Amino acid sequence: MRFGKLLRPVLGLMAFSFVLGEESLAQQVDTAQLIEEARERARRIEEAKAVLNDPDPIVRLTSFDALATSGDDILRNVAIDAGLSGADAKMRERALIYALLQLTELRFTLVPDATAERTVLEASRERVSTRGSDLHVRVDRKSSNFEGGVVTIRPVDRNAPGQMTVSGTTLRFSLAGTSGVLELQDDDTISGVLRHTAQGRVTAQYKASATIR
Repeated sequence: MRFGKLLRPVLGLMAFSFVLGEESLAQQVDTAQLIEEARERARRIEEAKAVLNDPDPIVRLTSFDALATSGDDILRNVAIDAGLSGADAKMRERALIYALLQLTELRFTLVPDATAERTVLEASRERVSTRGSDLHVRVDRKSSNFEGGVVTIRPVDRNAPGQMTVSGTTLRFSLAGTSGVLELQDDDTISGVLRHTAQGRVTAQYKASATIR
């Protein structure tokens, strides 16, 4: 009986050590699997970058479309980032559209345009002081036309539709009395001049910019 009592702690310790050993082995297997998955992911990313820089423009563009519409978030972002920073004009245009359609909202920062007429500049400053310097718009992916380069946008507080029409790296903005031309910049922002009009005359004019990535 005494021997049984003495043996119980030893058996318990052995069982505990066995469980720890199994957990350690499982952790080693999990770590090895994670490392292998990471290597495979890195290999696929490098392959994607290589095909996006193929000397054949048809290969570049078809590969870009396949990656940008894939269900893999990482490869999709690799394609869009490569397209935005690349020298291929058509791929850059498509990357800009894809980047916009990935967003649910665009947040523009508005700065009164010092080159505007004095009365317009004063009105712009007054508008910013009372309403703030942000312009938020919703991106309506369902109503947008990718092949036509038309991205549908709406004010955040109502459903009136507007649009941004993409041509190359230029966007023509039109929404609720505000319109203008924006350009894609190297830092993945779009910027340009937006004007607010009422009854056919400009009532406010801003330097506007928004981050798209």
